[in-house]
Amino acid sequence: MSTRPPVAASPPPDTALCVPASQPLSRIAEELTEAAHTCAALQWAISALLERAHHPDLPAELHMLQDIDRLQQILADLAGLVALAAKAAPSPQMDIEACRRALRLASLRDRLLAEPGRRAADPCATDGGDSDITWL
Repeated sequence: MSTRPPVAASPPPDTALCVPASQPLSRIAEELTEAAHTCAALQWAISALLERAHHPDLPAELHMLQDIDRLQQILADLAGLVALAAKAAPSPQMDIEACRRALRLASLRDRLLAEPGRRAADPCATDGGDSDITWL
């Protein structure tokens, strides 16, 4: 009979660097909801532009608008699911620094992971440094 050495448990995360998972999950749900609304507005804007262009390729236009609509519905569904997950109890702790490293966009990182009461009011606000948008 062989005996295995005990598996070392990973040390518990420093609670000063952790947040309840419900906090970023709630903010993620808000971001997904806003993204769904943006998709819907984009769909209407593109539709209006295509109408003015007298539909140069109607089948391709319809396919593109259906793709945007599908994306909008997916975002809305994910927002609802994440909001539900955020309300689940008990809420596990998440390492805030690992969460920050997982997000490339600084403005999104600030909106999702800022301390309560310190969230940026303008979702498009930047810190004046690198923009989240790469212009062509």
